[in-house]
Amino acid sequence: MEIKEIRKNGIGNGFSVINPQDGFRKDNTIWNGECSECGERVYNSVMTKYAWTHSREVKNEQWGYSTQQRSEQCFTV
Repeated sequence: MEIKEIRKNGIGNGFSVINPQDGFRKDNTIWNGECSECGERVYNSVMTKYAWTHSREVKNEQWGYSTQQRSEQCFTV
């Protein structure tokens, strides 16, 4: 299956994407939608190849900064 089909049909890894749509650039490079399992925003881009990706902020209490954790699977599943 091609990346265009995966994006357009909202096919995630263990979840579906509700209302998948081309991002603000409207150039088919960044897509967003809503995870069918947890309701969070999910993303797909030319950088992630074929995967819809969840992203969440993770705080490092020891060092006092936050980083983004990304996953091809829903964090709640």
